[in-house]
Amino acid sequence: IPSSMRDWDPRVCTRFPGSKQGGFLGDGALFYRQMLENRQNERVYRAWATLYEDDRLLVNHDRVGYFRPTRAVSMPAFQRRSLVPGKSKTYEALPAADYPELCSTYNLHLDMNPWYYCYESDSSAENAFLRTLKYERPGMFLAENNVLGVIGDGQKHFQGLINLADNRHDDGGFILVPGFRHHLSEWVADTKRRGLQESYGTQLRFIPIPQTEPVHRNAIRVTMRAGSMVIWDQCTVHGSTPNNSSR
Repeated sequence: IPSSMRDWDPRVCTRFPGSKQGGFLGDGALFYRQMLENRQNERVYRAWATLYEDDRLLVNHDRVGYFRPTRAVSMPAFQRRSLVPGKSKTYEALPAADYPELCSTYNLHLDMNPWYYCYESDSSAENAFLRTLKYERPGMFLAENNVLGVIGDGQKHFQGLINLADNRHDDGGFILVPGFRHHLSEWVADTKRRGLQESYGTQLRFIPIPQTEPVHRNAIRVTMRAGSMVIWDQCTVHGSTPNNSSR
């Protein structure tokens, strides 16, 4: 994972290591030691155990969000070394400038299929999908996170993230629509009537919310201090905004 602005310098960094649009590092789950320790932190565990009303928890795996600075960014001077004689190259420092090409994309989405969740009578299709996962690639660890079953199961489903740095409003990051969970069935019926379900079907488990959907007007930005954790019901529309700061 790049650790300084030098690693993001557009003169040498031509490919974002993950999803630039979503601001995610990694194409699949990441297994760095610190990430695993964070997920098993006693306070984090207690928060989940309280919400699920169950101490018997297993840790899942996921990615890291990173929103690169895009405004008034200074690129330091550095040397890119090469083992090939004469191929090392020195880069001069760049004055502060804006880098809109480093921006992620504003988005709202659901990490589940709301039409399957609300309309199917049982979870047999979801359970069958889980049985196909062999966990041969990091991405398979992400796939299981979006399998909720059906509303009739009566199960709780939460998502959360831990903030590793102070996150101000302009720094880019988490947004959600408060209370959306309580109107999910109503929204599902309305979007089915308007044909949105036809665009996604009942098998896709990541649902981007089109910009034309009125629900975008209700999204709020959630800023956090370093070390904070935010948890939301997985049936809540959420997403992120791009970084519009120098941090």
